[in-house]
Amino acid sequence: MFIKEALLYGKKFLIESNSGFLDTILLLQKITGLEKEKILLYGNKIKLDKNMTQKFLFMLEQRKKNMPVQYIINQAEFMGIKFYVDENVLIPRCDTEILVETILNFISHNKKKYRILELCTGSGCISISLKKFCDNILISAIDIDPKAIAIAKKNADSNGVKIKFICADIFKMFCNEFAQNFDMIIFNPPYIKTCEIKNLKDNVKKYEPILALDGGDDGLKFYKFILENIKHSCDVFFEIGFDQASDIKKILVENNFCEIKVFKDLAGLDRVVSAEKNIYI
Repeated sequence: MFIKEALLYGKKFLIESNSGFLDTILLLQKITGLEKEKILLYGNKIKLDKNMTQKFLFMLEQRKKNMPVQYIINQAEFMGIKFYVDENVLIPRCDTEILVETILNFISHNKKKYRILELCTGSGCISISLKKFCDNILISAIDIDPKAIAIAKKNADSNGVKIKFICADIFKMFCNEFAQNFDMIIFNPPYIKTCEIKNLKDNVKKYEPILALDGGDDGLKFYKFILENIKHSCDVFFEIGFDQASDIKKILVENNFCEIKVFKDLAGLDRVVSAEKNIYI
């Protein structure tokens, strides 16, 4: 089978998907190791061998079952950087790039060597991206899942950045004594209501880790705990669900945060919050 034939076959096989053609290209890139341009330009000249063809057909079957293409090829792009992903970590979303960009903009204007703590790091995409674009910061990152921590370390190594990763349950170890070692705390925690998990699309609820999605009965479990336990002066930046801004603002005010700002994503939805805790005010 020539690559051109594989492209046409994949597009037809995944006809029910809105991204069937693009997914087919990604699968062929994974199998052949060729760049997208070569696949499109020389597809009628390059032939897949028997082993490649079998792998391609197997991957198409996985995608047909709604497995995210990022898990099939074990790669996702975030902030223009490539990250290894599998079913032990959430797939990085482009909406989360707003969080990284907001933090980078803040750091660039304040010209300070921040000591940053990331909670619920998952694949490590947030911390690694920050370090990649701003080397003059120190970052530690926490996750409860040892498999996620192993993936985050793998991604940090492949991207040539140094981050201290800690495998721990924040509900057991996060306290002011620990937190006060950092002057910026960032997080993109689970924030979907438990009752809404069953309504998620199959590609999410069947494949992505529920541990990284479930935010408790009201979706605010992590925000309440984290913000209530920050009792020293610091800046916080975090992602929220599109309908959580008013509840989050209330939690922040109740815990004496000020300078509260909400940033929207590309769809115009509330997505990122920043705030400041100043115990001297």
